[in-house]
This record gives sequence, C-alpha cells and structure tokens, in this order.
Amino acid sequence: MQDARRVATEPFGGTAGFEAELDYVLRALRRHGVSERDAEDLAQDVFLVMWRRRSDFDPERSLRAWLAGIAYKVAHEHHKRSWRFWPREGLEPRDERPLPDEEVASARARRLVLGALSRLTERQRAMLVMHDLDGLPMPEIAALMRVPLFTGYSRLRLARKAFARAVESLRRRLPAEPQTPAALLEMERPAPPLAPEVRQRAASRVRAVLEGGLPKRPPAAPRVAPWVLAGVAVLGLVAVAVVRRGGERRARASAAPPSMARGLVGYWRFDDGAGTVARDRSGNRNDCVVQKGQAGWTGGPLGGALALDGQAWLECPRVEPLARLGRELSIALWVKPVGGSAGRQAFVARQLGDGREDYFLLGLAGDTLEAQSNLWESATKRRVPRPSGVWFHVAVVQKADGRRTLYVDGVEIGRSNKSVPAVLGGGQSRLTIGGAVNGPDKRVADERFSGALDELVLYDRALTEDEVRALAARKQPLPP
Repeated sequence: MQDARRVATEPFGGTAGFEAELDYVLRALRRHGVSERDAEDLAQDVFLVMWRRRSDFDPERSLRAWLAGIAYKVAHEHHKRSWRFWPREGLEPRDERPLPDEEVASARARRLVLGALSRLTERQRAMLVMHDLDGLPMPEIAALMRVPLFTGYSRLRLARKAFARAVESLRRRLPAEPQTPAALLEMERPAPPLAPEVRQRAASRVRAVLEGGLPKRPPAAPRVAPWVLAGVAVLGLVAVAVVRRGGERRARASAAPPSMARGLVGYWRFDDGAGTVARDRSGNRNDCVVQKGQAGWTGGPLGGALALDGQAWLECPRVEPLARLGRELSIALWVKPVGGSAGRQAFVARQLGDGREDYFLLGLAGDTLEAQSNLWESATKRRVPRPSGVWFHVAVVQKADGRRTLYVDGVEIGRSNKSVPAVLGGGQSRLTIGGAVNGPDKRVADERFSGALDELVLYDRALTEDEVRALAARKQPLPP
C-alpha cells in the first residue's frame, strides 16, 4: 500500500500536494470571513462535500477552482446559519513573535488587506476573493453565483471600489506601506503557509470526518486505514488535473457531441502555422486567403491561431456553401483583441449586395460585442469589458423566429427579439474574416481586427445553449 500511495502522489510532490490543498482551503475560508476557530471545522465540510461529489469532478477543470467554489458555498451557508456575524478578532490570529525586518512590510500589508476584506459585504468579499485572489475566471464565478456575466463584472467593479474605500479608512489607524489597493491584493494572492500546528490539527479533523464518508470495504479486502484512502483519493484528483493540464493543448482538447457536426457551413481552426491560406475543415472547401497587411500564426486556446495586425484580413472565395443559410445562423470563435479601438472591428462578416449593408456581422465596437444584419433590421449589442491581450469565447445564435442571443465564454449576456426573420443565404458576396467589406469597392475591407482569432465555426442552424457551452469549453465540432 505504501508503494501504491507513493506512485499515486509522485506526479505532484508526494503528500505535500494534499497539504497544499488543505492549506488553500483554510486560507480561502478565512478570506471569506470565517473565524479561525470555525475555519478548521468548516474545512472538514469542504472536503466532505468534495468526497461526496467526486463523481461530478471534471478533470478538464482545475481542482483548486472546484475547491474554491465549494469553499465559497460552505462559507456562505455558515454565515446564513449565524444569527449575526461580527468578526470579533480580525481575520488572522495575531502573531506576537518578532518579525525579520524584510517581513514587517508584507505582514502589515496583509493585515490591512484582510481587515479591509472583513469590512465588505459577503457578496463583495466573495467577488474579490474568488477573482482577484483565487484567480477564478469570471464565467465560472457568474455561474456559481447564478448571475449573468455582465452582472458579475459589475459586482466586481463595485467590490473593488468598496475595497479601496475600506483600505483608505483603515490606513488611518493601521501602520502599512503606501501600496495601492490593487498592489495590496497582489501581495495577498500568494498567501504564506499556515502555521504547522494549525495545518496538522485541521488535517486530523479532515481525516476523521472523511472516515465516516468512505464507502464500506468488502469483507475480503485488505485492511487499510480509511484516512489513507481518503488522502489518496484527494491526491488522485490532483494528479488527474495535473496530468491533463500538463499535456499539449491539442491532446487536452476533446470532441464535442456528434450533433455538433450537423449544419457546419465553415470551420477554420487556424492551425495552418505558415503561409497565407487558412483551411476550411468543414468539408465545404472554403479555404480563406490573407489579403494585404501582415498575418501571422501564433498559439491559441486550441493549437494554433491566426494573428492579424489591423491591416490584413481574410477572404473566403466560395459562395456556394453560404447559399445553404436559411433563417437560422450560429457563429462562434475565440478572440484576443490587442489594443483599444473606438471603432468597429469585425471578427467575421458578409456584405449584402454592393452597398454598405451586411448579410451578417459579428465584431467589437470598443468594448461592446455586436451582432447585426440589415436583413434582421436590428443589432444586438452588449458591453464585454476585457483587458487587452486576453482570450475569450464569443458566439451569436439567430433562431428562425427572430430571437437572437449573444454569449461570452458560454454564458448568455444578452438577447434581442426585435429582429425580422429573413433568409441569410444567397448572393455572390464572399465571407470575410478579420474585416468587413462595406461599399461598392469589394477589393478592400475596413473595420479590420487587430489581435488573434481561433476556432471559427459557422452554422446554418441555431445552436443550443449546451452546444455553445461545449465550444466555449474547448471542445471541437470535428475530430482533430
């Protein structure tokens, strides 16, 4: 059993892997406003929930992200059970031992951060802890808190403002270095390890509670200490996550459900890696050619990606596949804008006739995601504040009855019912990627995109929400 345990734990540094997760859970609970005394008790609940729901764990996700969500929910339920929550002692126990000079500043800054967190509402504190400290992506946080993605970003912005006010209020009576609130959060992110005695005491409690949650062993099975099995199970989950995430991106990607191949009009992976042609993998042979400017090849969320300099764009010459389009349409892709632009940047578009009108267009106008068609007689727009140079997934789904929905990272951010159902196929206009042809001169595109694109799909049907989420989860509609 010792050999088996050693083999199971080697990929992540032996039993230190389990201790690191226990250390993290205790820190997360404290940051969520749980007292030191209660945190050790609630850590048991976090790992018990993890054990009971182990079949729900998705190896494509980070184990820490999964534990972060469980820790938040456990802390939330704890506060709901409390008649009134007053942090009588501050978020961390006071250590009276003298500190080396180089540690004094960081200790004071950390005390300021935790004190400011304790002054926020539970909702504000949760947003800062999970996003700015634990590093969870906002789509996961929005799903966890059951709010639209845009609402999540709004709450995060308000939480940061409240945190800044709390920091300034505490500065008047707590000695601390004059860092900005953002710099203070950056210092708190890699929290120092807990005291050995605290971790040991908590580990004993976790093992004890997991002993009662383990399945019964068959009578003939060897006698093994239940806490060993529990520890190996936790480490096994960590090992799966590490191994899955340690491989190549292409190997990590998995195919979407078989239904995702249905209705595929165009599929550009941008894995070509060289040259000026982006191959269409849908089987419709609508390979796209780089026009003007400079295009390069870079890494993307799934293998390679296309990099555009704001001058180049792609044209896809075959119009026959586009004739299949009816009243329904779905477009999805990964984008990474670089630099701010007040004007429109088209991800993908198709001109309607010889004028300045479009069959359809999906792109950004500043920080606003926009899907429009002159045939729809309307545009759907939603703000999607994103830092420059960050990948995110966007999609638009148009149904036959006129309902249109925008998604970011697999989460609905807005919809419109004010469009007129219309047939989106036909005509002789080419599809353009990274720009839009708007005008009688079809040789030059404007509204050009600066950044990188990956995994562009175009469908002649309305994708379901589950299918959009599958694409945003890095699942490919066709096998690699």
